[in-house]
Formats: sequence, structure tokens, C-alpha cells
Amino acid sequence: MWRNEGQDDSPISCLTMAELRERVCRVANALEGAGFRKGDAIAINMPMDVHAVIIYLAVILAGCAVVSIADSFAPSEIASRLKISKAEGIFTQDVILRGQRTHPLYNRVVEANGPRAIVLPARDDGIQVVLREGDMTWDKFLELTSTVDRPDDFNAVAMNIDDTSNILFSSGTTGDPKAIPWTHATPIKAAADAWAHHDIRHRDVVAWPTNLGWMMGPWLIYAALLNRASIALYNGAPLGYGFAKFVQDAKVTMLGLVPSIAKAWRNTQVVHGCDWFHLRCFSSSGEASNVDDYLWLMSQAKYKPIIEYCGGTEIGGGFVTGSMLQPQTLSAFSTPAMGCKIVILDDRGQPLPSDLPATGECALDPSIFGSSTRLLNASHYNVYYKGMPQVQGKAVITVHMVAWTTQ
Repeated sequence: MWRNEGQDDSPISCLTMAELRERVCRVANALEGAGFRKGDAIAINMPMDVHAVIIYLAVILAGCAVVSIADSFAPSEIASRLKISKAEGIFTQDVILRGQRTHPLYNRVVEANGPRAIVLPARDDGIQVVLREGDMTWDKFLELTSTVDRPDDFNAVAMNIDDTSNILFSSGTTGDPKAIPWTHATPIKAAADAWAHHDIRHRDVVAWPTNLGWMMGPWLIYAALLNRASIALYNGAPLGYGFAKFVQDAKVTMLGLVPSIAKAWRNTQVVHGCDWFHLRCFSSSGEASNVDDYLWLMSQAKYKPIIEYCGGTEIGGGFVTGSMLQPQTLSAFSTPAMGCKIVILDDRGQPLPSDLPATGECALDPSIFGSSTRLLNASHYNVYYKGMPQVQGKAVITVHMVAWTTQ
């Protein structure tokens, strides 16, 4: 379900699972008609709306790999990610609409010398840009299914579990971004975290303001759909009253966010007057949270718990988090994520006893289901394991976090 910014009083738009399947299959058929083949890398560089979700699932259904690129990136950042991933094509949007402002997007892809592009319109009245030769509009792309007998049906391309399903990237703030491949096991890790730690279940409604360029975008798709919940998408900025009202009207049951959003809501009081009684929990990730801000946030939903969720793109989810089955303390974690083993190291790099309170550096046992085991543009060993101590015969992974445990 979704709503566009500025249409706060309009009905919520909805797509059923059957309708989603039909549209995903149509796009997968169009990908074959456009000449894409099993194993091709296909980029998505657009806001995370219902079309982006359909395209994401269709690329994977067709046996290809999604290349995740955030719609906020400059041409140079887009170009580096396209080059590293060897993308054969890219889905993008003509422009991005934010309030009364229009920001270029397709032109940034062109400046990045991107591969052939399929361009979606931001407005209902059609494409607002002139396309390069070889690029095509969304409507022309879908017309490629006109010769298919059953365009709304598609047999999924069989893949090995270790094949790449999604190529994501680190931020790249200290050099070239690390290209991190997710396999076909990673979605199970994302869905398991959602089920075990956020209690996402059938008929829930899950909202998390994010983008497919960051891991929480794909995480949201799998966390909701594999647990038979609904995805709630707001096409606009999450800082204003419009988003708060959307959470109310969509009857969101699990709301994820970064702490800076909660701080902005508290400062502006845009949530005031919205009824969030449907919420069963919040989730927080991406930044260190503030106790006062989060106590205020809980008060907006009758003091429903906030599950702290810390992980990484390499893991496809969290390694330390909270649980609806344990007492929670604001801005703190209560448990390792299901399937993760945390080791706390002393100042000599030696593991401290797991059954005693301790303070030290947090490290991870690398045996995490669904986590990445390679990088496309760097040595996986050198980045994650080199210089790390061995615990029970395995090199552990540092997460650059000071950790402590209590009894």
C-alpha cells in the first residue's frame, strides 16, 4: 500500500498479492523480450515506490542480479557502481519530486554514461526528459510482452542458492565503495530477523522510510512479503505530517526509522494528533539513538517497544538487536540476532568468558546464514579477517564496536 506526498486526504492505494505477482511476471517477460539473460546485472536507481518493488522482484525472478544504487547519488557515484557491477541495464525515473521541487535523475544516469535505460515517469502526464538513443520509456518496455501468450505468468529461472541476487555497496566515504553480493540465501536472513525480533507476521503492515540503494530497502521487501505482511510506502519525505498521517491511515503495525527522524518529529511535533494505536513496535537502525527522543517516540504509540537493530549490508540483517520476548531498555540491545554468535575481545584480542559480565571489542563468528562471503572489487579476507584472532579455529570479524555484557 502507498500514498504520494501532498495527497494526505486521498485513499490509500493498494495492490494485492495476486496483482503484484501478475505485474512482476509481466516485467520479467519484458526483461526477456529486451534481451536480458540469466546472470545479467541490472541496476535500479529510483525512489522506492511500488514500481521499484515490482522491478526488484522481477529482476530476481528472471535470474538476474539487482544492482542497488541510491537515488541521491551524484553522477560520479552512480558511474562507479555501474562500472564495478558491470550492469547491463538500468531502471530509473525521469525526475524526482519532493514537495514543490523537481530534481533530475535520468540526466544523472546519462552523465554517468550508464547502460541502456528504462525510464519511468514521475508524473502521470508522461516523461519529462528527452531520451538517449537506445533508451526506452516504461510503457514501451512493457509493450515488449505483446507477443507473449501469457504475459502475466512467468516460470522463475532456477538459480543456485550461492548465486548473486543483489549487489549492494558500502558508503564509499573512505574510497571506492565495497561491492557486496547478496545470495539467494540472504532474503531468508532478512525475513528471519523480521519474524524473530520484530514479530512481523501475516496481515501486519510494515513501513520503513528507505531506498533500494541501501540494505534496508531490499530488507523491507523480504521482511514483509516472506512473512506474509504488507509493505507500506510513502512517496515523499518522512519528516512531515503527511508521513505521520500515512502511518495512521495505513494502520502500520511495525515502523522502522533512523533516530534522526524521531528527533525531527519531536522538535516539530508533526506527529501530534495522529492515532498510531495500530503500532505493535518500532525498529531503529543506522545511527546511535537518544534515550529522551525514543521515550518521546514511544509515548506517541501508547509506549510500544522500540527494537534496536544493528547489523550491516554484509550480513543482510542484524547481529545484535532486541526481542519482543525480552524486557527492553531504551537505546540498548538485549540479544544477539538469531543465528549470530558475538565474541567480546580483550585488549590483547583474546575472547572474554561468555558467562561473565565483560567490556571489550565486539567481534562476530563468521558462520552467519545468508551473509556475504566475497566482494566484487576487493579481497574479502583482507577487508574482514586479516589480523583478527582465531576463536575455536575460525577468524572472527571485527565490527569496530565497544561492547559490554551484564548478567
